[in-house]
Amino acid sequence: MRIPAVQHNPSGYGRSMIGYFSRLLPVALKARFRSSSSLVSRLPQRVSFRQIDLNRHMNQAQYPVVMELGRTDLLLGNGSWSAWQAAGFNPVVAEQCLRYRRELKPLQKYVVDSRVVDVEGRFIVLEHYLLVGSAVHASGTVKLIVVGKNGVLDASAVEDMARRWCAERLVVENWQVVA
Repeated sequence: MRIPAVQHNPSGYGRSMIGYFSRLLPVALKARFRSSSSLVSRLPQRVSFRQIDLNRHMNQAQYPVVMELGRTDLLLGNGSWSAWQAAGFNPVVAEQCLRYRRELKPLQKYVVDSRVVDVEGRFIVLEHYLLVGSAVHASGTVKLIVVGKNGVLDASAVEDMARRWCAERLVVENWQVVA
């Protein structure tokens, strides 16, 4: 007896990509049409029911997604993305590290604070904080590597293109913003 092949997508890739773009598009459009020279993005968010897991808090896989929304808002909003694209540079995520401190509950409001904080060799370093008031619920460090027309840019080229977009680091002590 022959068993027919099952035609389904166990990852839900198509459906999840629609959800992803439905969250990304409004952020990108708002950032693109706002004129801001700010080196910091503070993107207000709310935990939706599609982001929670069985423990009734935001699933850990959603944190890098909302940090990407903050990164999109930052880079499109302050003009760095346009400048880099015009020069033929394409920054891509090379490394990310997340730290979880407190849960985010369904419908809870929070802010994604995103900023470029340093240039380390060939990497542009960004920091993201998920904040409820002054309490840090999660933080993430993302390193971007920059690809140009002839491959990955060297450290001096990355320094030249990215240093002016760096902001002061958010001062955090004991998982609380202090300045």
